[in-house]
Amino acid sequence: MIYLGMQDQYYTFNMFDTQAWVARDFMMDRYKLPSKAERRLDINKWLIENEKLKSSFDHVDFQTAYIKDLLSLSDYPDFNVEKVAEMFKEWLQDKDENILTYRDKTFQSVVTGTMAETHHTEWMDELDDSKERYLF
Repeated sequence: MIYLGMQDQYYTFNMFDTQAWVARDFMMDRYKLPSKAERRLDINKWLIENEKLKSSFDHVDFQTAYIKDLLSLSDYPDFNVEKVAEMFKEWLQDKDENILTYRDKTFQSVVTGTMAETHHTEWMDELDDSKERYLF
C-alpha cells in the first residue's frame, strides 16, 4: 500500500509530485515496495527525525531530506533541492525581518535559471489579484 499525503510543508508541489512519481512507478511495476518490516523501520526513522525538529530551518532540512529520499526512488526530473532549501530559509528570514514586505522579494528559478520579475506594486498595496494584473 502506498500513501500520498501532505503535512505542513515548504515543498508544496514537489513533495506531492515526487510521491506521485513513486506511486506511478509502483503501479507500473517499476518499483517494488520493501517488505512490511522494512517499511515500518523507514516510517519509524522519519517519525524519530520529525520529533527532533525545533526550528523552521529544521523543518526545511527535514523536508529536503525527504524529497531527496523520494528522488532516489524514481526518475523524477532533477532539480537543485539544496538551492530550494536555501531559498526557503532566505524566505523565512525575510518573513522574520518584515512580515509586510517579505512577499515582495524575488527568486531565481532552480530549473531555468530565470530571475523572477519584481512586481510593479508592493504586495501590501496590490488590491487586484487578477491574472491580467500579475501577468501583463
